[in-house]
Parts: sequence; structure tokens; C-alpha cells
Amino acid sequence: MKKLNTVILLSAVAVGSASAQLVTTTTFDGAGSFTDVGNWDNGLPKNLNPGLVSATSGSTWTSNAWTDVAIRQTGGTVGGAGSSVINMRGGALGSGNKTFYEIEDVANSEFGYNNLEVSGQLTMWNQNGQGQELSLLAGYATVGSLNAISSAATSTINIGDGKLDIGLLDTAKVGINMLAGGTGVMVIGDRNGDKLNSMRLDFGTGNLGSITLSTNLGAGTGGYWQFFIGQSWASIGGVVVTDLTQFNIVSEGLATTISLASPIPEPGTYAMLAGFCALTFVMLRRRG
Repeated sequence: MKKLNTVILLSAVAVGSASAQLVTTTTFDGAGSFTDVGNWDNGLPKNLNPGLVSATSGSTWTSNAWTDVAIRQTGGTVGGAGSSVINMRGGALGSGNKTFYEIEDVANSEFGYNNLEVSGQLTMWNQNGQGQELSLLAGYATVGSLNAISSAATSTINIGDGKLDIGLLDTAKVGINMLAGGTGVMVIGDRNGDKLNSMRLDFGTGNLGSITLSTNLGAGTGGYWQFFIGQSWASIGGVVVTDLTQFNIVSEGLATTISLASPIPEPGTYAMLAGFCALTFVMLRRRG
């Protein structure tokens, strides 16, 4: 008797939470001000010349006002006297460009240090009619207070596998994107009454992350996420969802946390599951 073995080779492509948007062309030397051209090897970081911050060796800080700035940070810590207040003011007038700050420090997966520390207020303002985007693809950032005063369509915060702590919401006209496949966390210390009503929230498919509201003017936050969803301010994969069963809302003390109830698998995951199902039905057959 001859044994015939049927073998199926299964390959799966893992889909990450986000990929870097910025391809950098100038690199920071590790210390000093981002606005000092002498601290970059190929000119200041702008939309047409994005800058890379891979490590810091001393006190490093940013300028107060950011216009036509594009920075990708993959390591180090940024903060100090010059970073106590930051105004992201979009791209240059008529450029069609945003101001970008992108953090992807994969070595800081336990959030053991601040990649970006804004002890005071972070303002997001379309001064020139352009937008701005802050992305936590990996790593950790802290903001004393958020003052997003333009619109959720033009001011964006993306959370991939990173963590963002915001102490207080001043104004929150901002779009929050919990990126597909991401595991990141956003914590808001005080939602400050109705300030969060201007925010729009999207969970990408397969997102495993969460957003926590710690307090509301010293009181609890229970019931707010249910209200938020009922107002059609939340979406999944870009589609507005008002069905509460699609979300997991957990209250603990004064805090309330929202996440997806059953994350929708990424396309790559579907392919992998299909492959496993196929393997289940593969049989070894014996022929004489």
C-alpha cells in the first residue's frame, strides 16, 4: 500500500496597526532646539523635508508655534521649558499640507519614559486653513491640556500601539482614530463637562485599544460613552455606529473605558482563519 500525504502550505501576512507616513530627509543631532538649523544635518524639518529624531542625548525641546513642520520620532525624549506649550498651526498658507508629529518608538512598548512631554497646553489650530496630525504609532506622550479649536475633520490624533495621556480637555474639536489592528491607549484625566462633545471617534477594524475618561470635573463619567454613541459621534471602520452592543463600556470608580466589543479581524486574519479551516478538512488517504 502506498501512502499519499496531502500537504497545504499556509502563509499569512500580519497586518500592523499603522505604517509610517513620513519618509525623512533630515536628521536631528540629538540635543537642543528643533528650531535651530544647526541641529539638523539637512535643514529644518518641514513638509517637503521631514525630520527624523532617533535618539536624544541631552535637553531637547520644541518651539511654541509649529507651522509647516513634519517630524518623525523613533526614540529619545522631547520636552523641557520650550515644550511646556505647543501650538500646532498646520501647514504653510496655501500649501495644502498639514503639520505632522509622528512617534513610533517600538522600544518603549511598556511606556517607561515620555517620548514627548507637553507639560502645559497643546493647541491644534488651523491658522492658515491647513490641518495638523499627531500620531502615536508606538511610544508614549503626555499633554497637560488639549485645546483643539478648529474641527474634527482637520485636527487628528491617531493612536496605533502607543499611549497618550491628556490631563484636561479645554476644547476637543478633534478626530480620534484608534487605528486598525492597534493596541494603544488614550487616557483623559478630566473630560471637563461637555468639552468632549466636539470630538469624533473612530475605531479601526480589529482595534484592541481603548479610551478612558478618568473624571468629569471631579465627578464620575458613567453614562457618557452611551450618550456619545447615541449622538452618532462614534464609528467603526469609518461607518457611524449607534448600536451599543458593538462597544465594550466598563466603569470602575469614577472612570469609564470604551473599546470595541468584538474586534473585526483584519483581512490578513481572515486569510489565516480560512487556511486553518482548510487544514481541518485535509485528510491523509491511503491508496493501494
